[in-house]
Amino acid sequence: MTTELYYLAYGSNLDPERLGRHLAESTARQPQWTTIDHGVQFAGNSRRWHGGVAFLTLIPTGVLHPARLYPMTGTTFAALFGSENFVGELPPDPSLLGLQPGEWIRMLIPGGAADWRGKYNAILRLDDHADAPVYTFTTCRDLPPRPPGSEYLTLIANARSLAPTGQSPTWQGDPPQTPDPSARRGDAWYGSLAPTDGRGVSLPAELAPTEPADRARVVDPMTGRSREVGLRFEGEQALIGQRDRPSGSDRLLILIDHRASS
Repeated sequence: MTTELYYLAYGSNLDPERLGRHLAESTARQPQWTTIDHGVQFAGNSRRWHGGVAFLTLIPTGVLHPARLYPMTGTTFAALFGSENFVGELPPDPSLLGLQPGEWIRMLIPGGAADWRGKYNAILRLDDHADAPVYTFTTCRDLPPRPPGSEYLTLIANARSLAPTGQSPTWQGDPPQTPDPSARRGDAWYGSLAPTDGRGVSLPAELAPTEPADRARVVDPMTGRSREVGLRFEGEQALIGQRDRPSGSDRLLILIDHRASS
């Protein structure tokens, strides 16, 4: 298996057996223990675990937590995101998102505070390891804090106890943190679009960002080539021109950088 990146696990996926239920390939090589200075908080509501689930804060907190690095390909990382999230997609090469270490991007996918699907909507790039990029997924949604169920917390605590740094017997999660807007790269959407009438290509409803933006970058995931395009809005519908759609692929990545458009 080619190591294109490392996936950083911080919750139940600290347990290789648990992660193997999603992707057996990810356990083909022994994961490595590391530490992460971002907080781990519990929020949302899992039907499987009967309580909140773990999310990594998008800003460092200065408190070190054990984490595990799993070597994998970009395709495997994208498949893991889909398996954990139930909705939404990632490009098979996360470098197309244009993230530098410490930056994160919001994936425009369905879901919300009341929906157990689509809970992971932020991709965070961390410091490189062994000359390979490190990525993880977490949330930037305003999910209500909620204690984890006992089975879920025990699973994480048992995995953390095997780390060289050990596990605090009283740890119950960290307080919520407000994401750092300066580290946010923007918004991204990946998927397949169907052409509409002569007005252009209609973008999914979730691609209408909360922040105004009139420019976007369309990336062909097969070639990595990109071009800047204009966004048009008709009511709540966003459109790009038919000519702006890559001709060599039935899928495309759309990036909106609000820092560039503000």
